[in-house]
Amino acid sequence: TSNFTSSTSGRTWWNEDGLLKSEHKAIAFAAYNQSNLEQDIAKGRGEYLASMSSLLGVSEGERPAFALGAQSQFQSLVRGDDVARLHSLRALVK
Repeated sequence: TSNFTSSTSGRTWWNEDGLLKSEHKAIAFAAYNQSNLEQDIAKGRGEYLASMSSLLGVSEGERPAFALGAQSQFQSLVRGDDVARLHSLRALVK
């Protein structure tokens, strides 16, 4: 967690019970599962990409289009850090 919670606002990621706040789950998932997520994005399918789409609030019916959109942007997604990647993936949802 030190890679993405080392900022001065790192404590704001956690609630009083020590659980990750919902708004930070997607970035934590991306950081912990980077390699697997990148492989799924490259394929345009897979359980890690499906999980990410769920964390981002993509409906079941929109997931195939989301996966294809992520695959089409693979090169830009893998070059960025976890935060940049998440912003790019969120942009696909809109």
